[in-house]
Amino acid sequence: MTPDEGFLASIIADPDADAARLLYAVYLEEHGQPERAEFFRVQCALARTPEADPRWAGLDGRERQLLVVLLRRWVAARLPQVIEEIADARHDW
Repeated sequence: MTPDEGFLASIIADPDADAARLLYAVYLEEHGQPERAEFFRVQCALARTPEADPRWAGLDGRERQLLVVLLRRWVAARLPQVIEEIADARHDW
């Protein structure tokens, strides 16, 4: 099991606890993934912040910004593989 898988298993095992998410954020930061680390931290803060709190809108906006960045990276990293899989499937048809 990779460290990522271990952290994700801990998060899944106790989805309401922030501790595993925040530890994972530290790991991500230390391993060159600061945006993912910030995303986890922002989500934890957002979950603890009432919508009436003046900080909520800023946290919500930052979560959305980070999500766009991370989704673009994820898609860009996987797009060549997906295109290849589509081409292979089309060939099989």
